[in-house]
Amino acid sequence: MVWMTTTAIHRTRTAALGGVLLLLIGTTAVRARGENPFDLILTKLDAILAAVNPAPGPAVLSTGSMTVTAGDTAWCFVTNVSTQPVSVMSRVVDSAGTVLASTSDPSLQPGHMGGAAYNQQFCYCRCEFSIGGSSHDVRASMAVGPGDATRAALEAR
Repeated sequence: MVWMTTTAIHRTRTAALGGVLLLLIGTTAVRARGENPFDLILTKLDAILAAVNPAPGPAVLSTGSMTVTAGDTAWCFVTNVSTQPVSVMSRVVDSAGTVLASTSDPSLQPGHMGGAAYNQQFCYCRCEFSIGGSSHDVRASMAVGPGDATRAALEAR
């Protein structure tokens, strides 16, 4: 009995897909008015694919906020895990959105690490990373602690 239900679902889904395609082709043919309707169909399909799978562009990663007290340093670390150089801007940002420290590396090499640090005064800070490609090309984090010791760390997303 289950196969009968599954078969009916597949037939319904196939019929619905066919109906959508006929509707798309029919409305496109009516709108074409002397033009090639397939050009309009291809244009619509390209627009749908671009919306579903956008081209990689600048990505912004951010950590959560942490308290940085007197004597602590906030470090924003970023590592290129891809096989190509990546442009990266690392920023320490306070709770009001003010950039407290910033570094830029227009060509962070594969396997290399960069980042920014802030140790001037008390703040609620987070790290932001602007990546000149996909966020999958880097691993980024924030660490807070006195001197060279890390007391807490957060991953950027």
